[in-house]
Amino acid sequence: MTTPDTTDRDLATFMAVARAVATEEAKHMPTTPAIERDAAALVMFTREQLAEARRAELAAQPSNVVSGAVRPSILAMVRDKVLARLNQVIAAEPSLQFAHRDFETASDDDLRSALEDALVVAGLPE
Repeated sequence: MTTPDTTDRDLATFMAVARAVATEEAKHMPTTPAIERDAAALVMFTREQLAEARRAELAAQPSNVVSGAVRPSILAMVRDKVLARLNQVIAAEPSLQFAHRDFETASDDDLRSALEDALVVAGLPE
């Protein structure tokens, strides 16, 4: 009985052999400028199709673009409260990435903006 792993290995082996045979045959195949143009056109077409498929995949994914506006409740926070909330967000969402993690030297406006961005990207309430 074959398992998915066995089938995958068999397919990978077959594809490697088929590629090696095709490559060897291509080395000895006579070409013409017309064949080379057709091959180049096929490669270009395939690349365009793959790029279009990738763009469609990316368009279907939600975007984490943040508007840049900071809500009034965050603007009203004092520095210590902003730092505390940022640390809570980091603890709750350790995979979040920040351009700068040295929050102690950041300006109050930068801290508020970082908090707003983190909350929006993480999908957390204020």
